[in-house]
Amino acid sequence: MSFPFFDPVAREMLRRGRLKRWFRDVWHYKAAYLLTNKPIL
Repeated sequence: MSFPFFDPVAREMLRRGRLKRWFRDVWHYKAAYLLTNKPIL
């Protein structure tokens, strides 16, 4: 039995999805920083 998670293509898509989410979080952090002009910890 094969699971999609073990499929290289599915894993690559999952990794890209995670990377995209990470970039989105960084962008939100930067936007909030520029709007408030204060570091958000």
